[in-house]
Amino acid sequence: MKNAILYFLEHINNEHLGKTKMMKLLYYLDFDHYEQYGKSVTGDVYLRLPYGPVPKHGTEMLEQMADDDAILPVRGKSGPYNQQRYISEEATDLSVFDGSEVAQLEKVAITWEHSTAAEMEQASHSEIPWLVAEAAHKSQLDYGMAQFRTPVGEEPEDKVFSTSPKFNNFVKKLAGKNEG
Repeated sequence: MKNAILYFLEHINNEHLGKTKMMKLLYYLDFDHYEQYGKSVTGDVYLRLPYGPVPKHGTEMLEQMADDDAILPVRGKSGPYNQQRYISEEATDLSVFDGSEVAQLEKVAITWEHSTAAEMEQASHSEIPWLVAEAAHKSQLDYGMAQFRTPVGEEPEDKVFSTSPKFNNFVKKLAGKNEG
Protein backbone atom coordinates (compact mmCIF):
# COMPACT_ATOMS: atom_id res chain seq x y z
CA MET A 1 0.00 0.00 0.00
CA LYS A 2 2.87 2.36 0.81
CA ASN A 3 4.15 2.49 -2.76
CA ALA A 4 0.65 2.93 -4.19
CA ILE A 5 0.23 5.97 -1.93
CA LEU A 6 3.62 7.32 -3.00
CA TYR A 7 2.69 6.75 -6.65
CA PHE A 8 -0.52 8.77 -6.35
CA LEU A 9 1.28 11.53 -4.45
CA GLU A 10 3.92 11.74 -7.19
CA HIS A 11 1.51 11.60 -10.12
CA ILE A 12 -1.63 13.48 -9.06
CA ASN A 13 -0.83 15.53 -5.99
CA ASN A 14 -3.08 18.47 -6.81
CA GLU A 15 -5.54 20.60 -4.85
CA HIS A 16 -8.05 17.74 -4.76
CA LEU A 17 -5.79 15.08 -3.25
CA GLY A 18 -6.39 14.84 0.46
CA LYS A 19 -6.76 11.85 2.75
CA THR A 20 -10.35 11.08 1.72
CA LYS A 21 -9.55 11.08 -1.98
CA MET A 22 -6.45 8.96 -1.35
CA MET A 23 -8.64 6.31 0.28
CA LYS A 24 -10.93 6.31 -2.77
CA LEU A 25 -7.96 6.04 -5.15
CA LEU A 26 -6.81 2.95 -3.26
CA TYR A 27 -10.34 1.51 -3.48
CA TYR A 28 -10.46 2.00 -7.24
CA LEU A 29 -6.94 0.62 -7.62
CA ASP A 30 -7.80 -2.54 -5.73
CA PHE A 31 -11.32 -3.17 -7.01
CA ASP A 32 -10.46 -2.32 -10.64
CA HIS A 33 -7.48 -4.68 -10.51
CA TYR A 34 -9.50 -7.38 -8.78
CA GLU A 35 -12.23 -7.07 -11.40
CA GLN A 36 -9.71 -7.74 -14.19
CA TYR A 37 -7.19 -10.07 -12.57
CA GLY A 38 -8.85 -11.64 -9.53
CA LYS A 39 -6.51 -10.05 -6.98
CA SER A 40 -6.13 -6.68 -5.32
CA VAL A 41 -2.94 -4.63 -5.46
CA THR A 42 -2.63 -3.68 -1.79
CA GLY A 43 -4.07 -6.84 -0.26
CA ASP A 44 -6.16 -4.78 2.16
CA VAL A 45 -9.87 -5.16 2.90
CA TYR A 46 -12.28 -2.25 2.51
CA LEU A 47 -14.62 -0.94 5.16
CA ARG A 48 -17.96 0.70 4.44
CA LEU A 49 -17.68 4.07 6.17
CA PRO A 50 -19.93 7.15 5.73
CA TYR A 51 -17.66 8.84 3.17
CA GLY A 52 -17.16 5.71 1.11
CA PRO A 53 -14.91 2.67 1.01
CA VAL A 54 -11.75 2.92 3.09
CA PRO A 55 -8.88 0.41 3.27
CA LYS A 56 -8.86 -1.06 6.77
CA HIS A 57 -5.18 -0.21 7.23
CA GLY A 58 -5.14 3.02 5.20
CA THR A 59 -4.99 5.52 8.05
CA GLU A 60 -2.49 3.36 9.91
CA MET A 61 -0.29 3.23 6.79
CA LEU A 62 -0.40 7.03 6.35
CA GLU A 63 0.55 7.51 10.00
CA GLN A 64 3.41 5.00 9.71
CA MET A 65 4.65 6.67 6.53
CA ALA A 66 4.61 10.06 8.29
CA ASP A 67 6.50 8.58 11.27
CA ASP A 68 9.07 7.14 8.85
CA ASP A 69 9.41 10.50 7.04
CA ALA A 70 8.19 8.96 3.77
CA ILE A 71 5.44 11.60 3.61
CA LEU A 72 4.90 14.97 5.20
CA PRO A 73 1.33 15.66 6.42
CA VAL A 74 0.09 19.21 5.86
CA ARG A 75 -3.24 20.84 6.63
CA GLY A 76 -4.98 22.62 3.81
CA LYS A 77 -8.33 23.67 2.41
CA SER A 78 -10.34 22.33 -0.49
CA GLY A 79 -13.13 24.82 -1.01
CA PRO A 80 -14.92 25.15 2.33
CA TYR A 81 -13.46 21.90 3.70
CA ASN A 82 -10.40 21.37 5.87
CA GLN A 83 -8.17 18.82 4.22
CA GLN A 84 -5.35 16.56 5.36
CA ARG A 85 -2.83 16.49 2.51
CA TYR A 86 0.51 14.82 2.10
CA ILE A 87 3.79 15.64 0.41
CA SER A 88 5.88 12.74 -0.81
CA GLU A 89 9.35 12.65 0.74
CA GLU A 90 10.31 9.29 -0.79
CA ALA A 91 10.30 7.93 -4.34
CA THR A 92 7.90 5.18 -5.36
CA ASP A 93 9.51 1.75 -5.62
CA LEU A 94 7.83 0.42 -8.77
CA SER A 95 9.71 -2.89 -8.47
CA VAL A 96 7.13 -4.04 -5.89
CA PHE A 97 4.43 -4.03 -8.60
CA ASP A 98 3.93 -6.30 -11.57
CA GLY A 99 3.07 -4.89 -15.01
CA SER A 100 -0.70 -5.08 -14.57
CA GLU A 101 -0.46 -3.28 -11.23
CA VAL A 102 1.64 -0.42 -12.65
CA ALA A 103 -0.83 -0.09 -15.53
CA GLN A 104 -3.73 -0.01 -13.06
CA LEU A 105 -2.01 2.64 -10.94
CA GLU A 106 -1.63 4.84 -14.01
CA LYS A 107 -5.18 4.20 -15.19
CA VAL A 108 -6.64 5.14 -11.80
CA ALA A 109 -4.41 8.23 -11.61
CA ILE A 110 -5.51 9.43 -15.05
CA THR A 111 -9.18 8.60 -14.52
CA TRP A 112 -9.57 10.37 -11.17
CA GLU A 113 -6.87 13.07 -11.30
CA HIS A 114 -9.22 16.04 -11.49
CA SER A 115 -12.08 14.58 -9.44
CA THR A 116 -12.83 15.77 -5.95
CA ALA A 117 -13.20 13.48 -2.96
CA ALA A 118 -16.95 14.23 -2.99
CA GLU A 119 -17.24 13.15 -6.63
CA MET A 120 -15.35 9.95 -5.91
CA GLU A 121 -17.49 9.33 -2.83
CA GLN A 122 -20.65 9.69 -4.91
CA ALA A 123 -19.28 7.35 -7.59
CA SER A 124 -18.22 4.68 -5.09
CA HIS A 125 -21.60 4.83 -3.33
CA SER A 126 -23.32 3.88 -6.61
CA GLU A 127 -21.24 0.74 -7.12
CA ILE A 128 -22.46 -2.78 -6.37
CA PRO A 129 -19.82 -3.64 -3.71
CA TRP A 130 -20.92 -0.62 -1.67
CA LEU A 131 -24.65 -1.12 -2.28
CA VAL A 132 -24.55 -4.81 -1.35
CA ALA A 133 -22.59 -4.12 1.85
CA GLU A 134 -25.01 -1.31 2.74
CA ALA A 135 -28.13 -3.40 2.07
CA ALA A 136 -26.73 -6.31 4.10
CA HIS A 137 -25.61 -3.95 6.91
CA LYS A 138 -22.07 -5.26 6.51
CA SER A 139 -19.04 -3.24 7.49
CA GLN A 140 -16.76 -4.80 4.86
CA LEU A 141 -16.99 -4.70 1.06
CA ASP A 142 -16.83 -7.99 -0.82
CA TYR A 143 -14.20 -8.19 -3.58
CA GLY A 144 -16.40 -10.83 -5.22
CA MET A 145 -18.83 -8.05 -6.12
CA ALA A 146 -16.16 -6.27 -8.21
CA GLN A 147 -17.27 -8.09 -11.34
CA PHE A 148 -20.69 -6.41 -11.10
CA ARG A 149 -19.40 -2.82 -10.94
CA THR A 150 -19.80 -1.84 -14.59
CA PRO A 151 -23.33 -0.50 -15.14
CA VAL A 152 -25.43 -2.38 -17.68
CA GLY A 153 -24.98 -0.79 -21.08
CA GLU A 154 -21.45 0.37 -20.38
CA GLU A 155 -19.57 -2.91 -20.79
CA PRO A 156 -17.15 -2.82 -23.74
CA GLU A 157 -19.16 -5.56 -25.44
CA ASP A 158 -22.34 -3.48 -25.17
CA LYS A 159 -20.66 -0.61 -26.99
CA VAL A 160 -19.41 -2.92 -29.74
CA PHE A 161 -22.81 -4.53 -30.16
CA SER A 162 -24.73 -1.24 -30.05
CA THR A 163 -22.71 0.15 -32.97
CA SER A 164 -22.68 -3.05 -35.02
CA PRO A 165 -25.06 -2.98 -38.02
CA LYS A 166 -24.89 -6.77 -38.21
CA PHE A 167 -25.93 -7.14 -34.56
CA ASN A 168 -28.69 -4.52 -34.94
CA ASN A 169 -30.09 -6.41 -37.95
CA PHE A 170 -29.99 -9.63 -35.91
CA VAL A 171 -31.96 -7.96 -33.08
CA LYS A 172 -34.51 -6.58 -35.57
CA LYS A 173 -35.00 -10.07 -37.02
CA LEU A 174 -35.51 -11.50 -33.54
CA ALA A 175 -37.96 -8.74 -32.68
CA GLY A 176 -39.89 -9.39 -35.90
CA LYS A 177 -40.18 -13.11 -35.09
CA ASN A 178 -41.48 -12.33 -31.61
CA GLU A 179 -44.12 -9.87 -32.88
CA GLY A 180 -45.93 -12.38 -35.10
